Amino acid sequence: MDTIQRDNYHTLNATLSEINPNPETALLIRERDFLLYTALQSLPDRDQYVLEKCFRLDGSDLSLRKIGETMHVSATRVGQLRDKALGRAKNKIISLGLMS
Repeated sequence: MDTIQRDNYHTLNATLSEINPNPETALLIRERDFLLYTALQSLPDRDQYVLEKCFRLDGSDLSLRKIGETMHVSATRVGQLRDKALGRAKNKIISLGLMS
């Protein structure tokens, strides 16, 4: 197999592994998703909005500048809000005893 074919094979194999993970990986993914969902639902609406947009959880593809425009704040402020929201989400997960 030449290098290009080998690289394509590994890329395809990695993609297929993500689509159909082994049972352990699938369980870890479900646990992670549950933690994230629980933490997000506990946040104020503004924090939820910022995280959903910044991490494209709602399928949107907006830059910090565009998110800022919808919120009437600067891109820098969106970054600050994102960082605060992430801290709150992490604290919520820790307070639930789901992470140390």
